[in-house]
Amino acid sequence: MKKAITYIQRFLIIFVIIAYSLPYFCCPISIVYHMLSTKNTTISENKKVKSNTSLLSNQNKETLTEDNVEKFADSIFNEQLKKFNVPGAVFTVVNKNKILFQKGYGYSDIDKKVPVNPQKTIFRVASISKLFTATAVMQLKERGKVNLNEDINNYFRDFKIKNNYSKPVTLEDLLTHTGGFDERLVGEQTESYLQEKSLKDSLISHLRPVIREPGEAPQYSNYGMAAAGYIVESVSGIPFYKYMEDNIFTLLHMNSSSFIFNNKVLSNLSQGYDYKNCKYVKVPIYGQALTPAGGLKTTADDMAKFMIAHLNDGTYGNTHILNKNTAEDMHSQHFAFNKNMVGICYGFEQNYVNGIRTIYHRGDDYGFHSMLCLIPDSNLGFFISTNGEAGTNLCINIANQFISRYCTQSKIKTSFINKDKSTKSDLKKFEGIYRGVRYPKKEIGKLLLLMSSTINVKSNNNTLIMNYPGGQDSYTEIEPSLFKNIKRGDMIAFKSDKRGNINYMLQDGSAVALEKIHWYENPNLHKAIFILFALSFLCILFMMILLSFKNKARQEPLIHKYHRWIILLICILNLVFLLGMARECIALSSSFMFSPKLPKAAICLLFIPIFTTILTFGQMFSIFIYHNRKSFNFIAICYIVIYCIFLMFNLFLNYWNLFGFKFY
Repeated sequence: MKKAITYIQRFLIIFVIIAYSLPYFCCPISIVYHMLSTKNTTISENKKVKSNTSLLSNQNKETLTEDNVEKFADSIFNEQLKKFNVPGAVFTVVNKNKILFQKGYGYSDIDKKVPVNPQKTIFRVASISKLFTATAVMQLKERGKVNLNEDINNYFRDFKIKNNYSKPVTLEDLLTHTGGFDERLVGEQTESYLQEKSLKDSLISHLRPVIREPGEAPQYSNYGMAAAGYIVESVSGIPFYKYMEDNIFTLLHMNSSSFIFNNKVLSNLSQGYDYKNCKYVKVPIYGQALTPAGGLKTTADDMAKFMIAHLNDGTYGNTHILNKNTAEDMHSQHFAFNKNMVGICYGFEQNYVNGIRTIYHRGDDYGFHSMLCLIPDSNLGFFISTNGEAGTNLCINIANQFISRYCTQSKIKTSFINKDKSTKSDLKKFEGIYRGVRYPKKEIGKLLLLMSSTINVKSNNNTLIMNYPGGQDSYTEIEPSLFKNIKRGDMIAFKSDKRGNINYMLQDGSAVALEKIHWYENPNLHKAIFILFALSFLCILFMMILLSFKNKARQEPLIHKYHRWIILLICILNLVFLLGMARECIALSSSFMFSPKLPKAAICLLFIPIFTTILTFGQMFSIFIYHNRKSFNFIAICYIVIYCIFLMFNLFLNYWNLFGFKFY
């Protein structure tokens, strides 16, 4: 009876351990899912400015005057800064060839009470840098220095891009994010701005292989745009940052802008903040490894001049940074699965907000979030930048409301938006689970796929039903492989491989395609497998403890005791690994995508699977050696099964790039 009570007590203890462990294991899933849904995209930098049905209708447009814009801005910025806990922001509006309005809100430095100044306060605008890099490439194109359809490897002297496809990667691919490069998550920034390398060294140290055929599908790529910047450097013969100073900043009188950290930048740079535990926390001044993709530091006043130049066919005052034809080419659509859907321009992303055509780009860095948006048909542009981690939502909300309040519908043909022509295809071929293609395949960041959202596509009569976290949408086919949203009018298109099987889906205006995955790639299945392994280790641990107590008073071969203790050790190490990696993901939280390197604790944890694998093979070998002389028994078979479970776990970790040190 006493023994029975003792076993029950031990069982309860183990049960409590299981109950306590599961939340720790599952927590990273929810956290990183939140990261991807608010920042990516993934991919994050690739979210569209979506229509908002609550916005003002076209019949209620307000007159575009400085006073009206100021009233609108004062009202909405004060509200949004408070709502999203963003310390400071800046807003500038340009109309035709002049600055209509610009103003700062809140503080660039909370401790010193330094207010945001549109002429002086410098913000890190992250991926908006890509617009400048694309502009530089187009300058060289119109001068005959580069060919957009030439293999980019022809411009590289010190290294070559690894590409096993017959189709080369071209500058056209780099400007439309269709280069097909593998992604990298950790390490795109340096721990300090003082550690920034040359552009060549950064590209070599971050060398990304081509993992899908160039031009096949868009996959937003920092590496691709950085490679475009290096071509600018290679062809011009001067450093990239110097080229930008001589050919863009100086010509546009952007005197406060720079791709490097100089004294002027550092003295006026806004402090970035994250809001944690009801207080503002300063974020570190990271350096940028891929400078042409995200290294620009600038003011709202300087950005206004850049917008004016692009709105006026490459002209600012008496200065030209682009010819008219080049500027028009840069603002035109150059990639889409279907010509009738909203696609990607050179550098710019394109979208429609309530029928109004916009070309824009967002910039997201840790503690800084920005948006630049041009409305060509209204000859209007605006720029928003914030120094708070929740600034993304602020930018999108203000952008939507500003466009709906002050802009008229586009003059270009928008008939495809309201196209009602229907076709009949076998919709079963489109069914399946789709996920974004922007994720690392060969490094530890692949783990984020576990937390990313997927779209489950089903067919119902002549309608495709899109099921995603938080909602459902219905689409009807208007052309082969082209579908229109029944309510909103936005579109999705599908692409098939050479055998006719659907392999990609692309949403209107997105720079990240979604790939169709097999059932065994379903993130939910892999989450379940991780949890199953965790439960298995706990059960094995419990079983080994029971056997130890059961055989305590009995004489048994020393080899059996030895195996039990090793199995106990491996179980404990595997559980430590799972819980430890979970806690590291939680600690990294939203800064994960901007982390210059993995924490030392995470690196130490990666030793565990290697160590347990060595132990496992050693123990399996000892079993076969020992039982070579003696017949196999039930216990030996049980041990082998347990060791096989350990090996399967490590193989599973290898699939997720968690076996070894796959973070470079």
